[in-house]
Amino acid sequence: MHRGKSTGRLIVLVLALAAVVALGVNCTVQKPSAEEKQVMVTVGDFEKYGFGPSASPDAFERFTKVSILSTHMILQYYYEPPESDDSIKYLYEMLQVREKPAALDENKSLQESMVKNVFSSQKISLREEKTGFAYGKRNKVFSILTEEGVPVGSYITIGDERLDCVFMSVGVVVNEKEVLEELFRSKLDAAKELAVR
Repeated sequence: MHRGKSTGRLIVLVLALAAVVALGVNCTVQKPSAEEKQVMVTVGDFEKYGFGPSASPDAFERFTKVSILSTHMILQYYYEPPESDDSIKYLYEMLQVREKPAALDENKSLQESMVKNVFSSQKISLREEKTGFAYGKRNKVFSILTEEGVPVGSYITIGDERLDCVFMSVGVVVNEKEVLEELFRSKLDAAKELAVR
C-alpha cells in the first residue's frame, strides 16, 4: 500500500460510479444498524497503515442501507473530507448481500464494461493488479491511473453467491495481498452472516 495522487476529475468519476451501483427497484431506504456498519471497510481501518484522518472522520462519513424486495440488502459507505493534507481523499464501498445463495450475476461483466467506459471518458485508466488475493469466485484489484500513468487509487470488485462488493479509494492505493486480507476477509465473512431485512 502506498500513497496516491488525487485529481479533481476523480471526484466526478466517483459520483458517477456511485449513481450506477446504487440503482434499484422496489427498494426501501433504511438506517443501517451498528452491526451492519461494522462490516464496511472505513477510513478508520487504514489508521494502522499510517493513512488515518488528521481529524475526527465522523462529520465526513456517511452510511446508507437499501433493502430490495426483502431479498437483497445494499450497504454503502462514503468518506470525503474537505480539501486538506489528508492522504485519503475519498473512500466508497457498496456491499450487496443476498438472503439466499444465487448464481453469479451475468450482468457483472456488463457493469464492469460500463465502469471502464466511465473511467475512459475521464481519461483515467485501470490497471489490473495480480495480488494473489482470493475471496469467493470473483475478485479483481485495479489501480486507478491518471493520463500520465500515475496510480492515484484503487478499484476493487469481489463477489460470490451471497454477496457482491465494490470498493474505491482515492489518495491511497491498495494492492498488497496481506493488506487486502486484513481489510476485507473478516468483514465479508461477517456480512454473509447478517440477516437481510
